[in-house]
Amino acid sequence: SRVIVSSVSGTDDTLRTLMTVKKAAEFLLPLLRESGKNIGISWGRTIQQFILELPAAQTSANTVFPLFGATDCEQSYFSSNELARSLADKISADVKYAWFPYRPESPEDCELFRRTSYYKRLLERWNHIDIAIVGIGDNTALQLLDSSLGQQPVTRGSMAGDIATHFFTENGSLMGMDKHTLCASGENLKAAGMTVAIACGDSKLKAITGALRTGIVDVLITDEYTAQHILERIEG
Repeated sequence: SRVIVSSVSGTDDTLRTLMTVKKAAEFLLPLLRESGKNIGISWGRTIQQFILELPAAQTSANTVFPLFGATDCEQSYFSSNELARSLADKISADVKYAWFPYRPESPEDCELFRRTSYYKRLLERWNHIDIAIVGIGDNTALQLLDSSLGQQPVTRGSMAGDIATHFFTENGSLMGMDKHTLCASGENLKAAGMTVAIACGDSKLKAITGALRTGIVDVLITDEYTAQHILERIEG
C-alpha cells in the first residue's frame, strides 16, 4: 500500500480529519477528471466530509455508484445512495443507485434480488471498478448492521473494523460475514484499478492497521500523527 500523509498543526481530531480529506481531494481530483471511470463509493463521516471538501469539477462520462445495497440507517453519512449522488453532482458524473437492500430479510429474498435487473446492472459496475473510494470503519458499522449480522460475541471480539461492510481482524483476515448480503465483494475491491482509503484518528489505529493488511487498500490517505502511530504499531 502507498500512504499519502497530510501535515497538521495540532492533534485536534476535527483538524486532523479536515486536513486528511483536503489531502484526499487534492490526490483524487486529477483521477476523477479522467473520463469514462467507474467510481465506487462507501460511506461514513470521513467520506461525507471528503465530498464536501472536494472542489466541483466538470468531468466526462464518469459513473458513481455505491459499493453495497441500502440500509435503514437514518444518518445521511450512512446513506450510500445519498453519498453517491453527492459525489456525482460534484463531478458532473452519472449516478447509479442500489435499489435493493444490503441484507435482505432471508437468504431466499437475497437470491430473488440477485436476479433483478437493478442488481445485475450494479454487479456489472462492481466487477469493473476503476476507483473505489472508501472509509475505514472502527466498529460503528457493526453496531448499525448488528441486527442483521447475528455474529457470535467471540467473532466480534477479534474484529478490528470494516471496509465497505467487509469486516476484518487486525492481522488483515476478512471475516466472511457477508454471505447473504448484496455488496461489491472483497475480490471486487482487490481487483479495482485503485482502492483509496481515507481515514485518520487514534480511535481507528487498530482498524487502519488491519485494513492495510487485507490487501484491499492500494492508497491510504491519513494525517501525520496517525501514520506515525500505525508505523509504531506495525513495527512493534
